[in-house]
Amino acid sequence: MIKKAQLVIFFLFLAFCFARTNNCFADELSSGELIKNAKEYDGKTVSYEGELIGESLKRKEGTWLNIHDGGDALGVWVPVKVAINIHYAGGYKATGDRLYVTGKFHRSCSMHGGDLDMHAHKIITKEIGRVRPHGVSSYKQDLLKYLSGALLCLLVIFLILQKRQKLI
Repeated sequence: MIKKAQLVIFFLFLAFCFARTNNCFADELSSGELIKNAKEYDGKTVSYEGELIGESLKRKEGTWLNIHDGGDALGVWVPVKVAINIHYAGGYKATGDRLYVTGKFHRSCSMHGGDLDMHAHKIITKEIGRVRPHGVSSYKQDLLKYLSGALLCLLVIFLILQKRQKLI
């Protein structure tokens, strides 16, 4: 009987431990899930991963980052106390750093004019961005050669006609 009671207490203890730790981890979510279920996640700690896009906007109290996960983008407020190391911000010329952000999600942030945002507690750079080379396609290079040749021919013809009219 005592052995059964000890076993029951042990399993209740395990169940209690797992129930408590389940809420300790931040939910990793997509921007679509956060936007769609903003009411549900309001005030909760969540994790979000995406590419840093656009410029980071530095303010006295912190920095605004725009992070895009392939669907939508979220504005992330990074207080001064949270260390960030940005190498590349995504745009036409570069692929931005891939960041993993954990922080408090706000459906309507009173600190930032009622906008939907996230206040970062921790940022991890998962992958450093890179410069994207944009070469000129061979089609455009060939087109440039042919049009330049045609323009040169027209210029020569124009100069010949000008010379003939002066002779007359």
